[in-house]
Amino acid sequence: MKRAAIKRMAANPDGAEAGWTLAEAVARAVEDDCAVSGRLFEQDALENVDVHLLDFSGCVFRRVRFEDVRAQIVHFSNCRMEGCDFSGMTFCNGTMTRAEFVGCRATGATIDRTKMQDVLFCDSQLNYLTVAGCKLERVEMTGCDLSGAMWLETRLSALQLTRCRLRETEFQATPLRGVDLSDCQLEGLAAAPELLQGATVALDQAPLILGLFGVRVRL
Repeated sequence: MKRAAIKRMAANPDGAEAGWTLAEAVARAVEDDCAVSGRLFEQDALENVDVHLLDFSGCVFRRVRFEDVRAQIVHFSNCRMEGCDFSGMTFCNGTMTRAEFVGCRATGATIDRTKMQDVLFCDSQLNYLTVAGCKLERVEMTGCDLSGAMWLETRLSALQLTRCRLRETEFQATPLRGVDLSDCQLEGLAAAPELLQGATVALDQAPLILGLFGVRVRL
């Protein structure tokens, strides 16, 4: 199966400027009603923030922690996140475009009514993540732990899953047509059989998939 090409970041991470803390940058952006643009944040934290809009463009985040952050709309465009912690955070009513999450943690996070286009998740902890009412186009997840995650009423176009753990992962009203699951761990996968029509699995995964159809395989 031919894989769709992911468009990498248009911004240059080496060109991002340091100088402000993340809290200062967000406060200035809220005051000026603009995006946080072209900034580098390292070993920083954004805590106890409640705003209408979080909008980041061309930014690089390295080992940044987001804790008790509440925003009605969240945008990430041309951004790269390295070793960041988004656990428990809610991304809602926004967009992720040409964004990269590498070695990040988003345990128990929620991505709600968000359009994701040309997004990479690599070697990240995404267990118990909830993806609800989203539209994904050319999203790649490589070496990620999605154990216990829930995918609800989400449209998938050219989703790539490579060496991901999908143990006890649940799909509801989220068709997997065109998705290759053949090198993922699928133990305890929960999905209505019709959602798996058009997906690709490996031969050794066939008994598990047939079990969803109520078919028992005698070995």
